Amino acid sequence: SGVTAMSLDERATLTNMAVEAGGFTGIIEADDVVVDYLVKQRGANADDVRKRIVRADEGATYCATFDIDLTTLVPMVATPGDPRNGIALSSLESASGVVKIDIAYGGSCTGGKKADMDMYAAVLKDAVAKGKRVANGVHFYLQFGSQDIRKYAEEKGYLDIFAKAGAELVDPSCGACIKAGPGSSDSPSQITVSSQNRNFPGRSG
Repeated sequence: SGVTAMSLDERATLTNMAVEAGGFTGIIEADDVVVDYLVKQRGANADDVRKRIVRADEGATYCATFDIDLTTLVPMVATPGDPRNGIALSSLESASGVVKIDIAYGGSCTGGKKADMDMYAAVLKDAVAKGKRVANGVHFYLQFGSQDIRKYAEEKGYLDIFAKAGAELVDPSCGACIKAGPGSSDSPSQITVSSQNRNFPGRSG
């Protein structure tokens, strides 16, 4: 039931990242949020879309089921080497001390959607208003998940905010997640904080 409260952008992140949690794929049953998106984005007929929604059979059985109390979940960060090296964000400083970063990276397919751009813009707008910008010696990259999302950011006036904060914009593509293009770590000594989806050696880790 908690999934129904999530935006389509966040659902896409959840299904995309299921593989990092050991699954082959992640599937969320379509509802009116999906129908509305397809009507708006692709001009589909709502009734036709609803007829094509695939649902589990009534009385279907499963190998295993898990009930998760979402109120117990806290923001997590995956520390270097493996996505399973996750710790609560609130305990990061006590676990690692204060760490100077070389790269900050917002974006990628999982972190570069419209909702993400809204969040980046809100944080950076507040920072700029306080006279802050990216620290000297730090590269801060923002990557759009698609050209449509870049256009969205332009229309919302975010590009000006990003520029004033000192962000370096990266066009949509497979990039630092697969160790290609701006934002990739060059050496083990380089410290990155990132919304990317690959933090293991040989990729962005």
